[in-house]
Amino acid sequence: MASHGEKVFMWINELSNPETRETALLELSKKRETVSDLAPMLWNSFGTTAALLQEIINIYPSINPATLTAHQSNRVCNALALLQCVASHPETRYRCSCIRSCTQPRKRDPSSTCD
Repeated sequence: MASHGEKVFMWINELSNPETRETALLELSKKRETVSDLAPMLWNSFGTTAALLQEIINIYPSINPATLTAHQSNRVCNALALLQCVASHPETRYRCSCIRSCTQPRKRDPSSTCD
């Protein structure tokens, strides 16, 4: 049987696989208050931040028009909770500050020449 720490690392690894990501998001979100080093573990794991951002970006089409399902909402809330865990941890909060711009939908300015 896997130890508590081994399970946390297993779930972090499962975030990189879209087929296992949903369960991993749920389990890690449950542990975010009890695993004191979860934020650095997430931040320093290859591809984890990208997977969390992908979860957020994937729901953008469901925001307008408002077609977001409860299932999608729960999934993205778990991803946001894990990003919040990283953003609020003393070891990772400043490194994570650049992510804010990725998590906020922007309106495209037709007069802007930048994409």
